[in-house]
Amino acid sequence: MSWCSRHRLMACEICHLEAIVHELRCMRHELRRLTRKEDTIMATLADLQSEVARNTSIDESAKLLLAGLAAKVQELIDAGADPVALQTLVDQLKADNDALAAAVGANTI
Repeated sequence: MSWCSRHRLMACEICHLEAIVHELRCMRHELRRLTRKEDTIMATLADLQSEVARNTSIDESAKLLLAGLAAKVQELIDAGADPVALQTLVDQLKADNDALAAAVGANTI
């Protein structure tokens, strides 16, 4: 093989290697971009999980509060307070508790 032919062959191989290096750099860039995107998604997921836990806790607290208030008013009725006014409050608290539970169940609050 002549020197000229060998030189052209080596030049062709170098071009091929340069193309491979370019593709590898592109792949590395894309991998870094995907890694950053994954980090963002995972952070968003962690925030969402935290918010769901907080909302669950708040919902449970609100239901317990309303149930506790209704029980306390019922104790006042049982102790002889104005039964009509207090029963109205008990009924309203129970309705509010039921509405809250239904809203939570329907995921509307």
